[in-house]
Amino acid sequence: MITINQIKKAFFSLYKGIVNERFSKQNWFSYRTEQKLLPCIRFFLLGYFENTFEPEASAFNPYSNTGKGRFDFLIGDVAVEIAVRTPYCSSKKIEKCYNEDEIAKLSKYSGPSALVLFDFSDDGLTDAALNEYTLLSLGKGVKRNSYSLLYYFKDNEVTPTVVRKNIKNR
Repeated sequence: MITINQIKKAFFSLYKGIVNERFSKQNWFSYRTEQKLLPCIRFFLLGYFENTFEPEASAFNPYSNTGKGRFDFLIGDVAVEIAVRTPYCSSKKIEKCYNEDEIAKLSKYSGPSALVLFDFSDDGLTDAALNEYTLLSLGKGVKRNSYSLLYYFKDNEVTPTVVRKNIKNR
């Protein structure tokens, strides 16, 4: 059984490699958008988690007209969504307002889930921006599930750091 802590450790290892200039060389991984980085992440996770890993797993999306959506990854029974902020991109890319679709999918998933935020900028999110992450209101009487927020950033512009925040039903 895969845990959120195992997911946290795996993505920390990946993030650390991406920001390490000796590893990245001239590939400039930290300048790639989420769409361009996802195939690289997919191969990393395939090697890390082997046969307990499924990319683009089907999900219920309450914000979609069809009710259908996809998780970026299903690792064991843990649903994972990813958001990426490149060095010169606005912080909006990884703030709550920009990721409500992902939060809605995670909030409706019955198992453990995590929203992974990769921030490659030199000015990370403030505590206030991280505290904005909550469960979304999906309508009166609609059950919402907890999720974990995993925020990866460069502390002091050099040292890779991760903050884990558990978003729970109130």
